[in-house]
Amino acid sequence: MADKTWRDRVRDGAYTSPDGERIRFQFEDVSRVTPLRTSVFSFAGVNNDYVQQNGFGSRTYPLRCYFSGPQCDLLASAFEVALLKPGIGKLEHPLYGDVRVVPVGDITRNDALRSAANQAVV
Repeated sequence: MADKTWRDRVRDGAYTSPDGERIRFQFEDVSRVTPLRTSVFSFAGVNNDYVQQNGFGSRTYPLRCYFSGPQCDLLASAFEVALLKPGIGKLEHPLYGDVRVVPVGDITRNDALRSAANQAVV
C-alpha cells in the first residue's frame, strides 16, 4: 500500500440512479464540502470565545461531469434524467469512494457547440 500514490487511487466516475441505471462520466477537478455544526459564544469582559461542537452536516460533492464523443448530447441528457429521479442514488466518486446520495441544488448543462463541440458538461 505504501508504494501507491493518489494517481493509483483515482478511478472512473459514475452515477447510478435509484432505479439502477448506471451512467459513467469524465471529470477534471473534484471537491467535497463538509459543513461543521458549531456555535460560537462570545461574552463581554472575557477574552476568547466558547466554541461548542455539534457534529457535522451533510457532505456535498459538487461535480462537473463531462460527456464526449458522437453521442455526448444523448449521454448528457440521460445523465440529467437519472439525476432527476426521486430517491437515493449511488455516486462512484473518482477520489472519495462510493457514496449514497440524493442530488440537490441546480443542475446546469453546457453544450458549447462552437467552442467545444463534441462535448457536453453537466
